[in-house]
Amino acid sequence: MTHTAKYLGTLLLALVATSCDESDEFYTEHYPIVSVEAIVEAAEEDPRLEQIRTELMAASPVEAGGSYTLHFTEYNGGPLDIVTTEGATPLAGAFRKAPGSTTLEFIYDGEARTYTLENYRAEDQRTKIVLQLDLTTRYRTLYPDAGITRAIRREYTSQNY
Repeated sequence: MTHTAKYLGTLLLALVATSCDESDEFYTEHYPIVSVEAIVEAAEEDPRLEQIRTELMAASPVEAGGSYTLHFTEYNGGPLDIVTTEGATPLAGAFRKAPGSTTLEFIYDGEARTYTLENYRAEDQRTKIVLQLDLTTRYRTLYPDAGITRAIRREYTSQNY
């Protein structure tokens, strides 16, 4: 086990342990997912790009109807509940978000993922939050000869920005 994985595991256990007493929770943020999109671009068209988009979508921890719930037990983090699809039992994780930051780190399954909080205009003309995960480096490594210039997963929420 790598040092990073041990650290993340220890952090997750500490955050979950501190969340046992709900009175320690400052507040909660809830991000219901309404749709998920994969964007894969390459320097030149490659017949594998559609397969890579499909893989990127399949690797999403949530699909439409799922959600993330952040329980702030510390000023910059706490336990994370991940509901993969509507009605599913939540998976446990942890998160970190510095006050005022536009990045959000989710830690689960022994891995840390850093999302960027962006906005989009929803059908109701309100500005909502989209969680964007840049997976370019990972997919360049998996497909070194595909010429990938960008691999992004966007998880659109119904949460107002």
